[in-house]
Amino acid sequence: MKKVIALMKALKKAPLVKKAAILAKIAKAKAAVKKAAAKVIKINLKIDAKKVALIKAKIAAAADPKRKKVLVAQLKAQKKVAALRKKLLTASKAKKAAIKKQLKAAKAKLAKITAKVQRVSKAVGGKKSRALKAKIAAIRKALAKVKSPEKKKALVAQLKAVKKVLALRKALKNAPPAKKAALLAKIVKARAAVKKAAAKIAKVNAK
Repeated sequence: MKKVIALMKALKKAPLVKKAAILAKIAKAKAAVKKAAAKVIKINLKIDAKKVALIKAKIAAAADPKRKKVLVAQLKAQKKVAALRKKLLTASKAKKAAIKKQLKAAKAKLAKITAKVQRVSKAVGGKKSRALKAKIAAIRKALAKVKSPEKKKALVAQLKAVKKVLALRKALKNAPPAKKAALLAKIVKARAAVKKAAAKIAKVNAK
């Protein structure tokens, strides 16, 4: 864009014999700007797709209804941004200004929802971590008293599963975005193991 501006300024002061050459350079520079802008949009579309996939993984792993609700809203807003970016890529020059205005508003809405997701996640995450630590302490206490080998085995399995969920949650906090979806899938699997172990204990207690 800077090159286009510089050429436009040069065109004003240029003698008539040089104007045609400068106009050709301006056309070439404008084409380069257009190509670069399209490339940026395509890159952003790929980033949007990754963000959508990550939010979906977070929704699948969300156990808290309030967090799940804000994540669903975030997913909707992220999809809207992606759709407008895609629309902008093929839009005519006459429609681009209106789409850019819609995109700006959609980005602002997404930023607002994302901030809410972070607040809710922080509150829910703290409670969940405390609950998991309390669960680990309770299982260890039960293990110290248990006499039945079958129940002990079930409690050990439950302890292992709960500890894994806690460890994965800690890893998730510091993980790069590229690894978060995989960790969330592991958390879902580990939670299923916790549930299975709890059912086993209930079955043993019922005997």
